[in-house]
Parts: sequence; structure tokens; C-alpha cells
Amino acid sequence: TGEKSKTSLLLYGAPGNGKTQFIKYLARKYSLPIYVVYLNPDYSNLDIATMFASIPRRSLVLMEDFDSYFNGRECTMKNDKVKFTFDAFINALDGVHNDYKQVIFAMTANDIKKVDSSLTTRPSRFKFVCEFGPPSDEVRKTILGDDNLVTTIPFNYNPWDCND
Repeated sequence: TGEKSKTSLLLYGAPGNGKTQFIKYLARKYSLPIYVVYLNPDYSNLDIATMFASIPRRSLVLMEDFDSYFNGRECTMKNDKVKFTFDAFINALDGVHNDYKQVIFAMTANDIKKVDSSLTTRPSRFKFVCEFGPPSDEVRKTILGDDNLVTTIPFNYNPWDCND
């Protein structure tokens, strides 16, 4: 309705549990365009600030697999010449460069232990921090449309695994 400024959620859990699908569902439900944040080792702190300053109102900003970029505050990108800092990212997220009216920030991670506590424990940064576990049988029935598939195919089934 526009009554609130930004809100945010951090979803974590094993790959394939539906974190990104849930975020896409929210975007469709509220007719929000999705802006995906990709971090490049060549970005400077100014590039990070400029990227966040240009986020438009009424949008959903997705930071996918954040634990693949950082372990705590240490950047783990496979490039020893990373030009941006974790603090630049935090300042941008906090709204130093934008008021983020009607913006939803969504972050996903597989390993929550790699996400710095400054993101997981401060509601001003991520209001909702939720673990995404495997979907229930009921949810699987709804998605697959066949009760038999729910009981015959284990959730972690991988058709490309030669050991099965």
C-alpha cells in the first residue's frame, strides 16, 4: 500500500528447498519487478553505492546465494583483487544512498553460518530470517499433482546420480 518503507527477508537452507521460488512468488503476487544484485570483483565501493542508489521504488531486490560471496565479512570471491568492502555493502543496504520506499530486499543463503551476524541479527537490515526446510508431503502433492510421486520419489532424488 506504500505505507511502509523497505522490508527484508533472509531465507536460508539446503539447495533446492524453494527459497528462490518463494521470492519469485512474492514478486508475482505483488507485481514487483525483480532486481538481482550481482557482485563483481571489479566493482569499487562507489560502484556498490551507485548500484544501490539506482534501486527504484516498488521493487524486489534479490541477493542470491550470498554465502558464496562472503564468509562472515571476508569476501570469498576467487579474485585476490576485490575492490569493494563488506562495509560498503552494509552502508548501501542501510539506506545511505536511497530511501528504499516500497522495496523488498531478499537474500538467500545455503549456509547461514557464513552470513555475518550484522545481517542475521539486526531487524533493520533483515526483518525476517527464516530457514527453508524441505517441503512437506502436502506441498509436494500440490506441486507434483500426483500422490504417487510424493511417496515414490524421495525429496533429495537426483536423476543424474549414477549411484541411485
